[in-house]
Amino acid sequence: MPKNILIKVSGDLAKRKKVIDFIKDKAVKNFIVILTGGGADISFLLKKVGIDFKFTPAGRVIKNFRGRQLARDVLEKKQKMLQNKLMKLGVNAIVETPVINLGGILCHLNGDNFAEATSVNFDETYVITRKGRNKKLNGHNLKIIKI
Repeated sequence: MPKNILIKVSGDLAKRKKVIDFIKDKAVKNFIVILTGGGADISFLLKKVGIDFKFTPAGRVIKNFRGRQLARDVLEKKQKMLQNKLMKLGVNAIVETPVINLGGILCHLNGDNFAEATSVNFDETYVITRKGRNKKLNGHNLKIIKI
């Protein structure tokens, strides 16, 4: 029976062959949703344009609307890149970003926290992140893979 699988991929790992191969393997006979990250690129861009942000346990706080738009743009670029790459390889998966619009307010969610919170709705959940990042997540059927 096909499974519903959520895979959260750190933005700086999305192009790696090992990650793409993992997604391809999981996509065989399963429904796959991929949540793309982009934290390092978002931080770089915000610093470059002089927009302040800070990190809290809930994630990055960007008070400036323009900064939230730029962060969304980075994530959408990552989303498009990964979706196109998977389509070219014939991998059937949906790629999403951890951004929601609530009443016109752009709300950025930490992708790992988003995967953790939504893991109860999936048969399997994976968070693919870099080695050396200290991740402690407790989602339902959630596994952390460090590359």
